[in-house]
Amino acid sequence: MIGALARKFFGSANDRRVKGYQSRVNAINALEGEVAALSDEALKARTAEFRKALAEGKTLDDILVPAFATVREAAKRTLGQRHFDSAALVGGMVLHEGDIAEMKTGEGKTLVATLAVYLNALAGKGRPRRHRQRLPRQPRLRLDGPDLQFPGPDQSASSSTAGRCRA
Repeated sequence: MIGALARKFFGSANDRRVKGYQSRVNAINALEGEVAALSDEALKARTAEFRKALAEGKTLDDILVPAFATVREAAKRTLGQRHFDSAALVGGMVLHEGDIAEMKTGEGKTLVATLAVYLNALAGKGRPRRHRQRLPRQPRLRLDGPDLQFPGPDQSASSSTAGRCRA
């Protein structure tokens, strides 16, 4: 009973963790108009800017917000799909941290993975995309190709760990 009362006032541990991502989600949303106004060439050029920032000592966490905004815009332009706040952006941050983002069917797991894959590809760190479900995923995975290729990272960086999955 005390636990239920505490959860009512403070939220569950998961609720508190998700709430912790909200400031980054708000920052990504704030960049949406600016990034949408970029030409295709300027959007592609952001990848080189991110890599330069990393070479100058910034971390992946430092560039997460503008990188996620870039991937979101690339997905809108190439796939006609938008990463939504609650599930997609938070899920991408969780994946980037190396944790598991549990999502229901239809919440866009494959689209969410593009956020972490792109961000980690900027530093040459691939991130395996793994689906727990054994469903035919090939057509969907091919759809994600332009999403990752549009901003600029080469496929070799994002697929370098394709054969390895962490348990």
